[in-house]
Amino acid sequence: MKRSLFGIAFYFLMVAAASGQNPAALEPNGSHFYWSIRKAHFIAYERTIQKSLDLNSAEKSALTGRISSLIRPFMKENEIESEAELRKIAANTRVELMDLDGDGVPEIVAQANDTRAGCGAAGNCPFWIFKKTSEGYKLILDTRDKDGIGGAELITIEDTLTNGFRDLVLAAHDSASEETLIVLRYRNGMYRETACYDAN
Repeated sequence: MKRSLFGIAFYFLMVAAASGQNPAALEPNGSHFYWSIRKAHFIAYERTIQKSLDLNSAEKSALTGRISSLIRPFMKENEIESEAELRKIAANTRVELMDLDGDGVPEIVAQANDTRAGCGAAGNCPFWIFKKTSEGYKLILDTRDKDGIGGAELITIEDTLTNGFRDLVLAAHDSASEETLIVLRYRNGMYRETACYDAN
């Protein structure tokens, strides 16, 4: 999704806390929070599981199955009519491999690619992150709520670490000039929301 030159040049923004605090809002640890759209990105639409050059056929099949299991409870409301259609939607999920904990084994950062997988009209799509283990792909982030709703447009991999994992910021597109920023840190085996900001 392209942004105007104005939006790119000046989106390093005043970032204000969702609670209405001033732009130099404090993080829970007492430090100031800064975010720049220049460091954020979305996963390219063509970088899907089925087209990935970074995954072998067994990994593609396992990951497709894992994502299918996450979408399956919402098949009816999302008008997915068969298991074959479900797997096709799951295989079309966008993926990037990123080593978030520095152990040399990249995590799978996945972003849905279809309204039937939970993407909204504004371009916000569910994000999932999986850690590869000997028992399969362990889910360590799911941005959806109990109704299968919730996503973002952009992701930023921060330089800071919490419990050995890189901190993340997800930006959900609200309007042409507004984003909701969700700060995620790793705690007790999962990425969890620790702060929320409005960016204008």
